[in-house]
Order: sequence, then C-alpha cells, then structure tokens
Amino acid sequence: MTPDRDIVRIAARQHGLVARHQATEVGLSAGAIRARVRSGRLLRIRYDVYALAGAPPTWEQAVLAAVLVFGPGASLRTRPPDDSGSCPSLLATR
Repeated sequence: MTPDRDIVRIAARQHGLVARHQATEVGLSAGAIRARVRSGRLLRIRYDVYALAGAPPTWEQAVLAAVLVFGPGASLRTRPPDDSGSCPSLLATR
C-alpha cells in the first residue's frame, strides 16, 4: 500500500483522523505531512492531529482528537459531576 492509502485506512477507523506519529509510521515524512496540509488534503485539528479533507466534524472526532494529542498509550475517562450540578467532564491522560 501507499502511505496515502494507509492514512485513509487509519482515518476510516478514527472518525476521519490521523495522528502525526501514525502518518510517519506508514512512511510520510514531516515535509510530506506539511505538503498535504498546505494542499488542503489534511486539516490540522489539534497539535499533531489531522483530519482528512471532507471528514465531517463530530463530537466523537473532537474527543478522539484530544486523546490522539497524547499519543500511544493515552486514554480517556470521564469525571463525574460535582455537587454544584456541573456537567461531567472528559480527561485525556497518558
């Protein structure tokens, strides 16, 4: 497979997202990633996290982007609301 096909395959499992470390693992250099961002094929969503052009933004995508920022081994957990009646919050950790 080509790196671009691998990126599409990864993004298909991740709500249209790919992390920089995933892109480099399939053979894209930092310059190749920058070129795809400049051309609009990849959109920078967060630090070192990109969406494929045309991937619809969703709540799940936003949550996963927060986890991907932390890299391999990151996880997501919810923090229950406190007694003030606030909403539960999400916490991404490594």
